[in-house]
Amino acid sequence: MEFLSLGRKFINSEKSKAAILSVPYEATTSFIKGCSKGPESIIKASSHVELFDEELNTKPHVVGISSHIVENFNNNHELNLKKIGNKFLELYKKGKFVLSFGGEHSISIGIIDTLSTVEKKLSVIQFDAHADFRNYYQGSNYSHACTMRRIYEKVSSISQIGIRSLSNPEFNFVKKEKLNPIFAWEMESMGSQEIVERIRESTVDNVYITFDVDYFSTEVIKDTGTPEPGGPSWYKTLRILKGIFECKNVVGMDIVELIGSDDSSYSSFSAALLARKCIGYKFFCNKKLN
Repeated sequence: MEFLSLGRKFINSEKSKAAILSVPYEATTSFIKGCSKGPESIIKASSHVELFDEELNTKPHVVGISSHIVENFNNNHELNLKKIGNKFLELYKKGKFVLSFGGEHSISIGIIDTLSTVEKKLSVIQFDAHADFRNYYQGSNYSHACTMRRIYEKVSSISQIGIRSLSNPEFNFVKKEKLNPIFAWEMESMGSQEIVERIRESTVDNVYITFDVDYFSTEVIKDTGTPEPGGPSWYKTLRILKGIFECKNVVGMDIVELIGSDDSSYSSFSAALLARKCIGYKFFCNKKLN
């Protein structure tokens, strides 16, 4: 699988500053299937994304974007997650900003499990419709619905944005741990800078962003495994992301849960453009670390 670097092939992998890690993995999804095709759909759509970013007045791909993939999975879910995490860490140790394309959300468990071994002070910022705080779901402690519960066990803190679906036990757990997620209904009356400030105060300097595309309004992305109505808009989300990249050191990121298809789609284009925006924010925004 070849990432087209948002319109241009980047050949020298060693000199690239950014790395796309495709993870076409699906094992525990519980509603609409097809997220294993998500990475390929994003990559195909990326060849149609404009290279120039008018907001940043630059072409983000000039930093160099190399392409990598994790494949040949077996029937052992936990071992597969470790394999994904090890590949991420291999690229991370080479100094690259790794942006992973899922696949189901549980891939983030494997990534954070390995990343936390080298980044002892780390926060995770989750963009998502779902809290993903179940301790056990449909026979597994490592289900996509358990992602943030497992991650919470590994990191300094987490911050959740756009949440609008969680079970009663999850709600009780969030309150017990005083996690204070930013619910989607709250975002309606909050400015983007207010949201960024709340995230800034609840996280350490080094952060990892996990972005489940069901976070978005279906006007932005509709092809996702567990869609929920009432998601945030495109531009407000970009303002929040830019604010995070400006005030934190974003050490890695993933975009997950896109339902892929053989044909191009508006959703896959939106995910590819989101990737370009975040690469741009990473390398072309002034850092104002707290």
